[in-house]
Amino acid sequence: MPAHGHTEKSLAVYFHGRSGNESVGTGAHPALPANGVYIDDSLKVTYRQQSMDDAIMW
Repeated sequence: MPAHGHTEKSLAVYFHGRSGNESVGTGAHPALPANGVYIDDSLKVTYRQQSMDDAIMW
């Protein structure tokens, strides 16, 4: 495995209400594979594009 990551054995996902400020309850805890999921810390996230054409250009 690459040197820029780690393995996670659990995941919690929390949701916002429509306004983005209210809570919609407790988080979801989806099952992961028994050996966990490798998270590559070297990956980066960019801002969301408004259209497929814009996304392809970048």
